[in-house]
Amino acid sequence: AWTVLALNRLVEKEIETLANAFDFMRRKLKASQEEVANWQKDLENRVEQRTRELSALIEASRELSASLDLGRVVEVIVAQARELFPEADAGILFLSEEKSDSLASAASFGFKPDLPAPFRLSASEDYAGQVFHQAQGITVGPGHLATQFLTSISIENLRHLHPDDLGFEAREVMAVPLIYQTKPIGSLVLYNLDGELSFSPPGLQLLQGLANQGAIAIE
Repeated sequence: AWTVLALNRLVEKEIETLANAFDFMRRKLKASQEEVANWQKDLENRVEQRTRELSALIEASRELSASLDLGRVVEVIVAQARELFPEADAGILFLSEEKSDSLASAASFGFKPDLPAPFRLSASEDYAGQVFHQAQGITVGPGHLATQFLTSISIENLRHLHPDDLGFEAREVMAVPLIYQTKPIGSLVLYNLDGELSFSPPGLQLLQGLANQGAIAIE
């Protein structure tokens, strides 16, 4: 009788062990399925976003090639930047003036009061001058805004370009050079004042693509 009882307990223990193992496998399988589903959803979102971005660049190319008027071209560049980056509260496009070694504003939005026209920076001043001089785009986040440009910008230009509602309190800045055949011909700068942090390396690449298309149209 004791042998039968022991065997029954052993069988019950084995059944419990197998049940726990199957339950563990079931939970692992469910987690794996959820992980695959999340991964697939993330991939679909990325593909959808990339498709929208490529469509926007194609539309920008079409718009930019539709006019030979410089004023119209620079307005299109800024308009397309606003469409691609709705989180940008302000932005400005500069073009190079080789004779004076400076950058002159060609189009802008979001500045209050409006900037003087044209508004000029030296070729290495502020964010626009830095990316123009280095021929490389940058994104700057909270805590680094003041230190990035205070040492490079004049007091007069600081007063115009970074007034109270567009200055040190900006959440993010993203800036890229306009490059034509390896030569910088201008700069495009976007400001995110108080929204969620959103300027990213993929966004920087997208803005650079728009800037390069704009440089071709300008030249």
